Amino acid sequence: MRQATPADLDPLAALFDQYRSFQGQEPDLAVARAFLQARFDEGDSVLFLAAAGDRPVGFAQLYPSHSSVAVSRVFILNDLFVAEAGRRLGVASALLAAVEAHAWACGAVRLTLNVARTNQPGQALYRARGWQQDGQFFMFHRHPPAAPSGTAGSAGGTRAAHAAGAPAVSLSPPAPGDIGWVVARHGALYAQEYGWDWRFEAMVARICADFVERFDGEREACWIARRSGGAGEPPGADERLGCVFLVQARSDDSGEVIPGVAQLRMLIVEPAARGLGLGRQLVAACEDFARRRGYRQMRLWTNQVLDAARHIYQSRGWQLVRSESHESFGAALVGEFWELDLKP
Repeated sequence: MRQATPADLDPLAALFDQYRSFQGQEPDLAVARAFLQARFDEGDSVLFLAAAGDRPVGFAQLYPSHSSVAVSRVFILNDLFVAEAGRRLGVASALLAAVEAHAWACGAVRLTLNVARTNQPGQALYRARGWQQDGQFFMFHRHPPAAPSGTAGSAGGTRAAHAAGAPAVSLSPPAPGDIGWVVARHGALYAQEYGWDWRFEAMVARICADFVERFDGEREACWIARRSGGAGEPPGADERLGCVFLVQARSDDSGEVIPGVAQLRMLIVEPAARGLGLGRQLVAACEDFARRRGYRQMRLWTNQVLDAARHIYQSRGWQLVRSESHESFGAALVGEFWELDLKP
């Protein structure tokens, strides 16, 4: 039982295709694979893979979310499936245990799932593990209306319609006011989403100040993601959507530059721009720059609760090399150190 990585895409896709067939969909391995590839690329879900011996037999998929009332993180257990070869072996219970352990480690206050009224074995399993049936709320669904006759109804047509005249997103060096925005948005978003206090904003301010004062344009860079003003908006009505910094790595003890090693810092994407691949684009810009400048390795420090960022790093081949618990910014956290070896 383990958290899945992009290297598990093929066995996961086969299980996911079986799962969708079980749910009444037509088998389509290509669709299943593309959907899971997108989840790894966007980092917007957490997948677990179960095996019996060397044979993959089950998976679970979590979607991170938040509770506005509890102002805390929650997870939605959207998918859990065990193939015939893994049933009656305790696989489903083991998947649930892995899901629960991950959620609690990330500070979640609740896990939520839906189960069919006719799925008595599933209901019994959830109750046995301490899950409680909701007796307070009803669930409602709202689906988009059918496309009028004569209009494009395919997904490709819909995307094309939305893309026509859509504002372009570009990556550019920082302009006046951008560094202040980086500090302010880090402070505000991490307070809203994770409850971190103003000491985090102060740390970001120090990092930004060091970046400006030490800046070496041949070895370091910063990208601000911007969306240009759309039709009808005044010139210059650009919207900042995200940022990332690449700096020369330095020794924690001496502060001296570590030759050949770059450090990725302060990756952030505005909530309204998430799920569009922008985080992956920003990380790719750092990697491409580092390769062109002859770096042999990249490193970064992050925290375990930052699921979307961690999945981007994982999907691009970064390796988690060390973890350590720490108390920072008014929260109990698990810091993680990731590295990427740059091939010529």
